[in-house]
Amino acid sequence: MFRQPRRSATAAKAALQLSASQSERQKPLQDWIVACTGYTKDERDASAKRVTALGGTLIVSMSNDTTVLIATKTGSPKYKIAYELDIPVVKPDWLDQVEALWGTGYPVDAKKVFDECRLGPFQGCSVCITGLNHDVRGVIEKDVVQYGGRYTADLLKNQTTHLICDFGSGAKYKSAVSWGGIKCVTINWFKDTIKKLERADETLYPLPTDETDVPSRSSSGAGMQDSAVVDELTLDPVTFDPPSNMYMEACQIFLCPSFSSEQVAQYKKIIRLAGGIHVPEYDQREVTHIVVPSNKLQT
Repeated sequence: MFRQPRRSATAAKAALQLSASQSERQKPLQDWIVACTGYTKDERDASAKRVTALGGTLIVSMSNDTTVLIATKTGSPKYKIAYELDIPVVKPDWLDQVEALWGTGYPVDAKKVFDECRLGPFQGCSVCITGLNHDVRGVIEKDVVQYGGRYTADLLKNQTTHLICDFGSGAKYKSAVSWGGIKCVTINWFKDTIKKLERADETLYPLPTDETDVPSRSSSGAGMQDSAVVDELTLDPVTFDPPSNMYMEACQIFLCPSFSSEQVAQYKKIIRLAGGIHVPEYDQREVTHIVVPSNKLQT
């Protein structure tokens, strides 16, 4: 009679011990609420089982309690909502990596896997800044990381891919040019990338070479350009609690031009927090709702 080697029994015992240790450990997605976008129903159902096995719950609609959004691509309504609510967006292989680490029998910190699996138009970019004020730097740092990139305060040779400048001068700019391989762009490259949710063509954003060409450095308008950038990229906080249900999901809303800029900023925030999309230019093929200051329309 053939006798199995003793190592098979040892391996089986080790497997049982691993299974027991896994049941005793806190699961990596314990109490997590996970959403996904870009999935078919079958793919979503399969992912729901995997998330449940790791201790979490997969939901269909976004909410303020969502821990992470798994997305197959950028630009979907859920993707935009996640950005507004500061919810991390990751590629599908994030779940693969969490599962694989959990299978090793060691503790898993699912949040540490975010950095490797972030999804966004800045994916693969390492961004540095020069010549812009502190408030603008804070906005850019947050958005670059949220949209899949990396931000560094220092210009790093062979690592930095983009240097955002106010004009073509300064120590960082000169180093970037002399090293080669670093794309030096204006802040409009950053803003257009955010707006389109795809990386803008760097060649379309050449830097002014004369410091006097930059409005923020002129004697009459010092700081005005940087202030405008902050106003455009960040919205004033809204004095209400964001809804738990995305009741404006799938709504594409146009705000009547007669609203003040302050009102527009507040309403844009409300729309996005409620799951809708603000459409800045009217297009009857896209717009589902028009918001006007009064229900009394003039003829």
